[in-house]
This record gives sequence, C-alpha cells and structure tokens, in this order.
Amino acid sequence: MLSSPPSSRGPAGSERYRVGNLEVDVEARRVFRSGEEVQLTELSFDAFVALLRRAPSIVSKKELMREVWPGIVVEPDTVKKRIALLRESLGDYDPAAPVIRAARGRGYGINAAVERLNGASAATRRSPQWRRITIGLAASALVVSLVALALALLPGSDPEEQPPATAPQAALDDQAPGEPREASAASPGINAIDRVAYEHYLEGKALRRAGGDLDEAAKALEQAIDIEPRFAAAHAELALCRIGGPGLDENGRLPAPGRSARELAERALELDPALPEALTAAAAVAIFLDWDWARADALLERGREIAPGNEYLQTYRSVLSAIRGDLGAAIEQLQPVVAHDITYARLHYSLGQRYYQADRYREAIQSYRRAMKLNPGIHYAHLGIGRIYALRGDHADALREVTLEPDPFFRLYGTVLAHTAAGDESAAAAKLEELESKSDGCCNYWVGSLHAYRGSPDAAFRYLESALQSREQGLLDIKIDPLLESIRSDSRYQDLLSAMNLE
Repeated sequence: MLSSPPSSRGPAGSERYRVGNLEVDVEARRVFRSGEEVQLTELSFDAFVALLRRAPSIVSKKELMREVWPGIVVEPDTVKKRIALLRESLGDYDPAAPVIRAARGRGYGINAAVERLNGASAATRRSPQWRRITIGLAASALVVSLVALALALLPGSDPEEQPPATAPQAALDDQAPGEPREASAASPGINAIDRVAYEHYLEGKALRRAGGDLDEAAKALEQAIDIEPRFAAAHAELALCRIGGPGLDENGRLPAPGRSARELAERALELDPALPEALTAAAAVAIFLDWDWARADALLERGREIAPGNEYLQTYRSVLSAIRGDLGAAIEQLQPVVAHDITYARLHYSLGQRYYQADRYREAIQSYRRAMKLNPGIHYAHLGIGRIYALRGDHADALREVTLEPDPFFRLYGTVLAHTAAGDESAAAAKLEELESKSDGCCNYWVGSLHAYRGSPDAAFRYLESALQSREQGLLDIKIDPLLESIRSDSRYQDLLSAMNLE
C-alpha cells in the first residue's frame, strides 16, 4: 500500500480534492465535473485517488498495482488499460493539457494543480435525483448471507472450481485479471471469470433479490460488466434490475437510468443463448416493456427445454400465467420456487400476492408474514395484509396494518382503501384527494383501482387509460386485481384488454 501523504481532511473528517473543474470526495467515493456527478467504476476511482494523493509526484506502476489491486497479481499492461479507462470516464481528451499524464518508464501523475479542500462536501452538490430505498439492518444481513449462499451453491463452489484470484490466462486471451477484455462471440466459462467481477456480480444479485436499493445493485453489476464485458449472467442480472422484476416496484417506476434493459438482455443472449438467466431477462423485456406475450412464451419454453425447473424461468412463467388471468397455474408454478429458496423474501411476497388475487386470504397473509420475517423493512407486505383485512371487513385491523407500510404513497393508498371499506366516505375522499395530488403521474393504475373499488367507473377508466399510455407495470394485474371487479362488464375494460393483447 502507498504511504499516506498529508491529508486534506477538514473538520468533518472529509478528504476532498479539486483539480481543474473536477472535485473528488474520497469518503463519499464521488466525483463531480462542474457540479455534475461523474460515474467511475471502483477500480477507476481508486486509481484516481492514488494519483491525487501523490500529486504532483509520479506514481509508479508497481505502486498503483499495490494500491488499486491489493493482494492480486496484475501485469503492468493492466495499469495502462485502467488509466486509459479512467481518462475516458473523466473526459480527459485534450492531448495538449491532459489531467493525467504518463511519464515514460516511470508511471503516471496529475498534470494540473491539485487543491486540497476544506468545508462542505462536494457530495452536497447536484447529483442524479434517483429514488433510493434505504436497506435496513435486516436487509443488509440478508445481502451478506445471500452472497455467502451464492458462493456456496453456484457453479464453482468446489474450491478447485472457484474463479481464481488470477484467472487462467489462456481462457482470457492473455489479458490481465481485473481489467475489461475484448468481447468475443461467447461468454467465458465460470473458471475464466475474473474474481473481482464475480464478487461484484454476486453483490448486485444479492441486493436486487433483497429488494433494497436497486441503484446500488445496478452499480455493482455495472462494475462486473466493466471488468468482464463477456459476462453474460451479469448482463442478464442487470437487465432484470433495470426492469424491476416481479414484485419489486409496484408503482411502475423503473430503477436508475443506465444501459437499457433491452440492450443488456440482447447482449446476454448474444453471449450465451442457452443461459437460463439470459432467456429469462429477454422474456422479462418481452413481458414488462413490450407486452409481447408470444415472444415471452417462446423464450421461457426454450429455457424450460434447456433447464427444466430453473427458478428464474419458473418465476417468470408464473408472472406470465398471472397476467393472462390463470392464477391457479401462476401459484402452482411459483410454489416450488419458494420452497426451494425459502430465504428469498420477495418470492414469499409475490406468492402472497397471487394468493390474495385468488381470494386465498389465509395463505396470502401467511406468505406476507414470512416475507416480513425475512426482511422486516420489505415494502408492500403490510399493505397486502391491510388490503385483505379491509376486503373481509376487519376495518380497524386494516387501518392499523396499512399505517405500518414503509412506502409513503402506498401507505396513503391503503388508508383510502381502509376508510372506503369501513364506509367512512369523508375520510376516504380527503385521503384520496391527497393521494391524487402526490401521484405525480407515475401511479395512475393504483389510483384508478381505488376509483373502481369506490364505484367511480369514469374516474377509474381515466386513470387506467393514462396507465396504458405510460405502460405502467401495475396494469399487468388488470385481469386479476379484485379491486377492478365492478368495472369488468364495462366495454372500456374490454378495450383496455384488447389494447394489451389480453382479450
């Protein structure tokens, strides 16, 4: 490791630098260009900080190896490629005045004045306003356990088969570990996957499964792809993360922007056409983005022929069955997946949803409770239980349960439902007006379902048609949502089904 130079730590303990129009907050691991955040991968950020800390001195390649890749043997060419990626990310294209310069035979340094900053952190400046959900302690523990479980159960769990710290060079076209490699027509086998990329993949997969911060999950998966561009499973997992996946984002909003789900799923299939996760990701695109049920069917059927019983494929077969209105098949397809992976809280929640939609209330509540036991901070499970209490006439219990819902929009949604079920029209109308003012055009399906339940079909269809225009994911429950029962005989309902190819 490099020795620590005099630090720029201010009163709050921050370590920050300014070089040209760039500001770097080391603790927050964030970089800003003229106030706008610049996205760097973990390795690029570490290399940049190593150079900043030594400025204006030159940092040798050996020192960078020890600082950026501690405990991993890498080649000098690895450092060269990493610096090239860093410069690309920073937009350091001016050959006459580069931010980072190469000293032939010696190493790299910062080619500009580096100012050590004090005062307010650069992290308080403008940054992407993505919706973030904080993972509670229980969810964080679940992430750790899922990573450990994945390491134990995924291919390569045998010590002799795990991805080594330095992957076999022959399998990696003589590229050094820890760095991006030229993509080939096929994804490398598990033994050829870079260890760091594999760990990022497991982290992102665990975060997505935990139902926590999808932005953080996406960042980890992006890092895996940055290191291993031919990593098909990472592309597929990131595609599912971009879509949101079954039961992850009920309000229809998509996770953080980045490489499109479609692009990622297509790349995963190109890299490995027989990979169940790749087929699942492509099917998810067909379901959630294209509403192309025939293509989704074909992809899932192909996957079933290749890998019968695969949990990814089974889960999305269940999703497709539910969308088409076959709740019996949806439950039958999902039950063995839940039984096989009893630690996955979101699967218990999804099964609870299907039981609720099939009027199997006792089983639904049991599934919701299991989901909350595994992840006390899980979203929508309290809402699910409160909704059941409301529909079966347990009004006080319904109101008490929905007030425990972590998501503020759906807490208010559940309150409207509970007051409506209890016959408290004035309270329900006031809360509905508040809900409509907060929907911000992104939750039309859910507002429409409340209007349908309250016996206001014109208002219901106004919102449902808006949901159709924006292709909200919630609308995929149109054939199985009990709250829509009163409008199913209306011709406008049939028009919606026809527009979705679900008639």
